[in-house]
Amino acid sequence: MKLRTWLLLSFVLFTLLIVVLFGTITYRIAIDNQVEREINRLHHSLKEQAAAITARKRNIRLREWLQTAESGRDIYLVLDRNAAGELRPVMSSTATTPLDNGVYALLQEQIDAGKIGGQISLRDQPYLWVTARIAAGSSLLLTLHQLDHHVTSPLRTLGIRIVAAGAVAVWVAVWGGLVVSGLFEKRQKKHDAILIHQALHDELTGLPKRKLLHDRLLQAVLRAQRERHNAALLIMDLDRFKEINDTLGHHSGDELLQHVGNRLRQALRKSDTVARLGGDEFAILAPDCDIEQAILIAKKTMQIMEPPYSIHGIEVAVQPSIGIAVYPEHGEDADAITRHADVAMYQAKHGGGYAVYAPEADPHSLQRLALMGELRVALARDQTTLHYQPQVDSFSGRVTGVEALARWNHPERGFIRPDEFIAIAESSGQIKTLTDVVLRQAFRQYQAWHQAGVTLNISLNLSARNLHDSGLPARIARLLAAWNVPPASIRLEITESAMLVDPAKAKRILSEFDAMGLGLAIDDFGTGYSSLSYLKQLPVNIIKIDKSFVMNMIRDEDDASIVRATIDLAHNLGLKVVAEGVENEETGSALRALGCDYLQGYHISKPLPADEIVRWLSRRQAPRGGLAGAAT
Repeated sequence: MKLRTWLLLSFVLFTLLIVVLFGTITYRIAIDNQVEREINRLHHSLKEQAAAITARKRNIRLREWLQTAESGRDIYLVLDRNAAGELRPVMSSTATTPLDNGVYALLQEQIDAGKIGGQISLRDQPYLWVTARIAAGSSLLLTLHQLDHHVTSPLRTLGIRIVAAGAVAVWVAVWGGLVVSGLFEKRQKKHDAILIHQALHDELTGLPKRKLLHDRLLQAVLRAQRERHNAALLIMDLDRFKEINDTLGHHSGDELLQHVGNRLRQALRKSDTVARLGGDEFAILAPDCDIEQAILIAKKTMQIMEPPYSIHGIEVAVQPSIGIAVYPEHGEDADAITRHADVAMYQAKHGGGYAVYAPEADPHSLQRLALMGELRVALARDQTTLHYQPQVDSFSGRVTGVEALARWNHPERGFIRPDEFIAIAESSGQIKTLTDVVLRQAFRQYQAWHQAGVTLNISLNLSARNLHDSGLPARIARLLAAWNVPPASIRLEITESAMLVDPAKAKRILSEFDAMGLGLAIDDFGTGYSSLSYLKQLPVNIIKIDKSFVMNMIRDEDDASIVRATIDLAHNLGLKVVAEGVENEETGSALRALGCDYLQGYHISKPLPADEIVRWLSRRQAPRGGLAGAAT
């Protein structure tokens, strides 16, 4: 039952209760007052009769009076006390005494208590009794007077009036209850609406919260299913927000979030939903929007976020990382779209700007989950292989070594990209097994080449997780001894970003490798945030310039400047330099002119299987100013 109905019923029932109580009390008082007036009238009349009787001879006067009164409706009795002190009738206006002993006893009790009259029931009829003392004697004159309509008719009128007043009161109560309950319900609805709004909207920015966004996304997906179109979800995270929050304080951080919410709300379409998911994370729901349109929204969002914000007089700039997921390409329901947009946002954080969901980069996708199990089987059965890409001396063209690169040719899925299955190995904890397999295969191949009369230094890549493996140096030492490989013929390559995750631990484990006589190189140099003061403390002897700078150095002066500065820096620190990504002779010539020590890239050779490396070496001729040369 609705609250309004309960209020109305309560209001009416309370009014009825008050009317009944008031009417009952009023009726009772009215009856008592009417009976009391009638008793007083009868007593006054009876006293006059008693006084008239006293003026004459008592007994004669009483008999005459009783004979006269016998024809009336009232009953008259003369009461006297017997030897026991009990009141008993000595004369009566009727032939028989209408009262029994119990009634006389009750009357005597009330008379002795000082009462002059009262109400009594005789033969189921209401009577009033009244007494008056006859002078010069102990006798009492008692009158029994039957109540009739002249006493009860005013009470009936009063009852009718009370009922009428009660009906009016109930009518007023009904309408009053309706008005009060309506006002209460209206106020309650307003209060409920405020509570619902607070529950579904962010208090700081006024934007919808995650629950409301999910409900609207669910409706957008259902509508897209019916009408066969798309729906896009963009999840945005603010870069460097924690740094701003910690530097300027949480109050300034909250103000920044309010500014961001206002910009998003004003810049997007009315049909779009902008929500704050929590912290510095926002979302944009764009119904009827495909991938291309979602990318345009992402670009527009980045554009409107670009101007700096003024926070207490300080110019603060933040850039978003935006993940995009679109129904039905990236999920069949709202939960899948939300999760995939979140995954894409983290992908964008690594690459910068925005990113469209890519299943192969999703650590929780079914494909990746299947690959985790299949990679475990492949490593156990030694199904992964190594390809080797040559490195040459930039001036003599002599082959100085090869870089071992892991390959996985899946029996059903075909070639799996190295960055994909290596990321799976890292996230699933299989990187240790993969590293051991690569080390074993590389050392075994070194021994096979050596027996065939080919001696090549081998470079091996280590993951950031390998630098947390304290048992790795001992395992490498055992493998070197087992395959009779000189430590100086092995070079371990570690990315600068991997070393900066835990610099102290990286320095410790690199020092162990250096003590073993292994060569050490910093891979992908220039892509991280290097500390030059820390770099000179590391026991490395080679820096590898990332191919992203080398490939465009002929056309991009900035890349050329970075390459030039890196070569000069390395030489000043007494380090050798390897340039990756040499795709043509023009790049190779430019690198030689800058003094680069070693070259690596497709212009020299793509990564080759072990048996093809031997044939490739046999086809090479003596160097004549180019990149060709013979292995040593």
